[in-house]
Amino acid sequence: EIRGALLSLFQINVNLGSLFILTLGYFVSMKTMNIVCAIIPIIFAIFFYFLPESPSMLLIKNRDEEATKVMKFLRGNSYELNEIDSIKVQSLSVLDCKKSFIEVLRVKSTRKALIIQLCLFFFFQMSAINVILFNSTKIFSIAGVDIDPGLSSIIIGLIALSSAFLASAFIDKFGRRVLICSAYALVFCGLSGLGAFFTLQELNFNVDHLQWLPLTSL
Repeated sequence: EIRGALLSLFQINVNLGSLFILTLGYFVSMKTMNIVCAIIPIIFAIFFYFLPESPSMLLIKNRDEEATKVMKFLRGNSYELNEIDSIKVQSLSVLDCKKSFIEVLRVKSTRKALIIQLCLFFFFQMSAINVILFNSTKIFSIAGVDIDPGLSSIIIGLIALSSAFLASAFIDKFGRRVLICSAYALVFCGLSGLGAFFTLQELNFNVDHLQWLPLTSL
Protein backbone atom coordinates (compact mmCIF):
# COMPACT_ATOMS: atom_id res chain seq x y z
CA GLU A 1 0.00 0.00 0.00
CA ILE A 2 2.94 2.35 0.57
CA ARG A 3 5.29 1.15 -2.18
CA GLY A 4 5.84 4.65 -3.60
CA ALA A 5 6.68 6.12 -0.21
CA LEU A 6 9.07 3.27 0.58
CA LEU A 7 10.89 3.61 -2.75
CA SER A 8 11.23 7.37 -2.26
CA LEU A 9 13.07 6.71 1.03
CA PHE A 10 16.15 6.14 -1.16
CA GLN A 11 16.15 9.78 -2.30
CA ILE A 12 15.40 11.00 1.23
CA ASN A 13 18.50 9.23 2.49
CA VAL A 14 20.62 10.52 -0.41
CA ASN A 15 19.60 14.09 0.49
CA LEU A 16 20.07 13.39 4.20
CA GLY A 17 23.61 12.20 3.49
CA SER A 18 24.34 15.29 1.39
CA LEU A 19 23.00 17.59 4.12
CA PHE A 20 25.09 15.77 6.73
CA ILE A 21 28.29 16.28 4.69
CA LEU A 22 27.48 19.94 3.90
CA THR A 23 26.84 20.65 7.59
CA LEU A 24 29.85 18.68 8.82
CA GLY A 25 32.13 20.32 6.26
CA TYR A 26 30.99 23.75 7.42
CA PHE A 27 32.12 23.17 11.02
CA VAL A 28 35.16 20.86 10.79
CA SER A 29 38.30 20.45 8.69
CA MET A 30 38.52 18.29 5.57
CA LYS A 31 40.63 15.75 7.47
CA THR A 32 38.08 15.39 10.28
CA MET A 33 35.23 15.14 7.79
CA ASN A 34 36.96 12.28 5.92
CA ILE A 35 37.64 10.41 9.16
CA VAL A 36 33.96 10.65 10.12
CA CYS A 37 32.91 9.53 6.62
CA ALA A 38 35.27 6.54 6.87
CA ILE A 39 33.83 5.44 10.23
CA ILE A 40 30.18 5.50 9.08
CA PRO A 41 30.40 2.62 6.54
CA ILE A 42 32.32 0.52 9.10
CA ILE A 43 29.47 0.97 11.60
CA PHE A 44 26.97 0.18 8.85
CA ALA A 45 28.80 -3.04 7.90
CA ILE A 46 28.84 -4.23 11.52
CA PHE A 47 25.11 -3.62 12.07
CA PHE A 48 24.16 -4.95 8.62
CA TYR A 49 25.82 -8.28 9.43
CA PHE A 50 23.17 -8.92 12.12
CA LEU A 51 20.19 -8.18 9.87
CA PRO A 52 18.16 -11.28 8.93
CA GLU A 53 17.89 -12.56 5.36
CA SER A 54 14.68 -11.80 3.49
CA PRO A 55 11.84 -14.33 3.91
CA SER A 56 11.63 -14.71 0.11
CA MET A 57 15.24 -15.83 -0.20
CA LEU A 58 14.89 -18.25 2.72
CA LEU A 59 11.72 -19.77 1.25
CA ILE A 60 13.36 -20.23 -2.16
CA LYS A 61 16.12 -22.18 -0.40
CA ASN A 62 13.50 -24.27 1.47
CA ARG A 63 14.43 -22.80 4.85
CA ASP A 64 10.80 -22.36 5.86
CA GLU A 65 11.33 -22.36 9.61
CA GLU A 66 13.91 -19.56 9.42
CA ALA A 67 11.64 -17.59 7.08
CA THR A 68 8.78 -17.85 9.60
CA LYS A 69 11.06 -16.57 12.40
CA VAL A 70 12.14 -13.62 10.25
CA MET A 71 8.51 -12.79 9.41
CA LYS A 72 7.64 -12.81 13.12
CA PHE A 73 10.63 -10.55 13.79
CA LEU A 74 9.62 -8.10 11.04
CA ARG A 75 5.87 -8.12 11.59
CA GLY A 76 5.73 -8.41 15.38
CA ASN A 77 2.19 -8.68 16.70
CA SER A 78 0.68 -8.17 13.23
CA TYR A 79 2.23 -11.42 11.93
CA GLU A 80 -0.20 -13.69 10.05
CA LEU A 81 0.64 -17.30 9.24
CA ASN A 82 -0.99 -17.24 5.80
CA GLU A 83 1.32 -14.39 4.71
CA ILE A 84 4.35 -16.69 4.68
CA ASP A 85 2.43 -19.16 2.46
CA SER A 86 1.52 -16.35 0.08
CA ILE A 87 5.16 -15.22 -0.19
CA LYS A 88 6.28 -18.80 -0.83
CA VAL A 89 3.82 -19.20 -3.72
CA GLN A 90 4.98 -15.90 -5.23
CA SER A 91 8.67 -16.75 -4.80
CA LEU A 92 8.29 -20.17 -6.42
CA SER A 93 6.25 -18.75 -9.31
CA VAL A 94 9.06 -16.25 -9.97
CA LEU A 95 11.54 -19.12 -10.12
CA ASP A 96 9.30 -21.03 -12.54
CA CYS A 97 9.13 -18.01 -14.85
CA LYS A 98 12.84 -17.24 -14.70
CA LYS A 99 14.23 -16.03 -18.05
CA SER A 100 17.52 -14.80 -19.41
CA PHE A 101 18.17 -11.09 -19.95
CA ILE A 102 17.83 -11.48 -23.72
CA GLU A 103 14.49 -13.32 -23.34
CA VAL A 104 13.18 -10.55 -21.11
CA LEU A 105 14.15 -7.86 -23.64
CA ARG A 106 12.20 -9.64 -26.35
CA VAL A 107 8.99 -8.65 -24.56
CA LYS A 108 7.76 -5.32 -25.98
CA SER A 109 6.31 -4.03 -22.68
CA THR A 110 9.61 -4.73 -20.91
CA ARG A 111 11.58 -2.79 -23.53
CA LYS A 112 9.21 0.16 -23.14
CA ALA A 113 9.57 0.10 -19.36
CA LEU A 114 13.37 -0.05 -19.65
CA ILE A 115 13.50 2.89 -22.07
CA ILE A 116 11.22 4.98 -19.83
CA GLN A 117 13.36 4.20 -16.79
CA LEU A 118 16.62 5.03 -18.62
CA CYS A 119 15.15 8.30 -19.89
CA LEU A 120 14.05 9.30 -16.40
CA PHE A 121 17.55 8.80 -14.98
CA PHE A 122 19.19 10.38 -18.04
CA PHE A 123 17.16 13.59 -17.82
CA PHE A 124 17.50 13.69 -14.04
CA GLN A 125 21.30 13.72 -14.38
CA MET A 126 21.18 16.08 -17.38
CA SER A 127 19.45 18.65 -15.18
CA ALA A 128 22.97 19.08 -13.68
CA ILE A 129 21.63 18.63 -10.16
CA ASN A 130 24.86 17.12 -8.81
CA VAL A 131 27.12 19.60 -10.62
CA ILE A 132 25.18 22.54 -9.17
CA LEU A 133 24.97 21.10 -5.64
CA PHE A 134 28.68 20.24 -5.56
CA ASN A 135 29.56 23.74 -6.75
CA SER A 136 26.91 25.66 -4.82
CA THR A 137 29.52 27.28 -2.54
CA LYS A 138 31.49 28.46 -5.59
CA ILE A 139 28.32 29.68 -7.30
CA PHE A 140 27.43 31.91 -4.37
CA SER A 141 30.98 33.23 -4.12
CA ILE A 142 31.03 34.19 -7.81
CA ALA A 143 27.52 35.64 -7.59
CA GLY A 144 28.62 37.80 -4.67
CA VAL A 145 25.56 36.89 -2.61
CA ASP A 146 25.68 38.49 0.83
CA ILE A 147 25.43 35.21 2.74
CA ASP A 148 28.06 32.76 3.93
CA PRO A 149 28.58 30.31 0.99
CA GLY A 150 28.88 27.33 3.35
CA LEU A 151 25.65 28.31 5.08
CA SER A 152 23.88 28.73 1.74
CA SER A 153 24.87 25.16 0.83
CA ILE A 154 23.31 23.90 4.07
CA ILE A 155 20.11 25.82 3.25
CA ILE A 156 19.98 24.16 -0.19
CA GLY A 157 20.56 20.76 1.45
CA LEU A 158 17.64 21.40 3.82
CA ILE A 159 15.38 22.38 0.92
CA ALA A 160 16.37 19.24 -1.02
CA LEU A 161 15.63 17.06 2.01
CA SER A 162 12.27 18.78 2.59
CA SER A 163 11.35 18.25 -1.08
CA ALA A 164 12.18 14.55 -0.80
CA PHE A 165 9.91 14.25 2.25
CA LEU A 166 7.11 16.02 0.36
CA ALA A 167 7.51 13.63 -2.57
CA SER A 168 7.37 10.66 -0.20
CA ALA A 169 4.17 11.99 1.39
CA PHE A 170 2.37 12.70 -1.91
CA ILE A 171 3.66 10.03 -4.31
CA ASP A 172 0.97 7.48 -3.45
CA LYS A 173 -1.72 10.17 -3.51
CA PHE A 174 -0.95 12.00 -6.77
CA GLY A 175 1.21 9.45 -8.59
CA ARG A 176 4.61 9.80 -10.21
CA ARG A 177 3.46 11.58 -13.39
CA VAL A 178 2.16 14.68 -11.57
CA LEU A 179 5.19 14.92 -9.28
CA ILE A 180 7.74 14.43 -12.06
CA CYS A 181 6.08 16.94 -14.43
CA SER A 182 5.75 19.61 -11.72
CA ALA A 183 9.31 18.95 -10.49
CA TYR A 184 10.84 19.37 -13.96
CA ALA A 185 8.81 22.53 -14.55
CA LEU A 186 10.38 23.97 -11.37
CA VAL A 187 13.82 22.69 -12.41
CA PHE A 188 13.40 24.60 -15.70
CA CYS A 189 12.58 27.80 -13.80
CA GLY A 190 15.53 27.33 -11.44
CA LEU A 191 18.08 26.65 -14.19
CA SER A 192 16.72 29.54 -16.28
CA GLY A 193 17.10 31.94 -13.35
CA LEU A 194 20.61 30.75 -12.59
CA GLY A 195 21.64 30.88 -16.25
CA ALA A 196 20.15 34.37 -16.71
CA PHE A 197 22.02 35.75 -13.69
CA PHE A 198 25.45 34.51 -14.77
CA THR A 199 24.85 35.47 -18.40
CA LEU A 200 24.05 39.05 -17.36
CA GLN A 201 27.09 39.05 -15.08
CA GLU A 202 29.39 37.87 -17.90
CA LEU A 203 27.97 40.57 -20.19
CA ASN A 204 29.00 43.15 -17.54
CA PHE A 205 25.44 44.15 -16.61
CA ASN A 206 24.91 45.51 -13.11
CA VAL A 207 23.41 42.54 -11.21
CA ASP A 208 23.56 44.05 -7.71
CA HIS A 209 19.76 44.24 -7.60
CA LEU A 210 19.54 40.53 -8.58
CA GLN A 211 21.60 39.08 -5.71
CA TRP A 212 18.50 37.19 -4.56
CA LEU A 213 18.23 35.28 -7.85
CA PRO A 214 21.00 32.62 -7.45
CA LEU A 215 19.77 31.49 -4.02
CA THR A 216 16.12 31.51 -5.11
CA SER A 217 16.98 29.60 -8.30
CA LEU A 218 18.98 26.97 -6.44
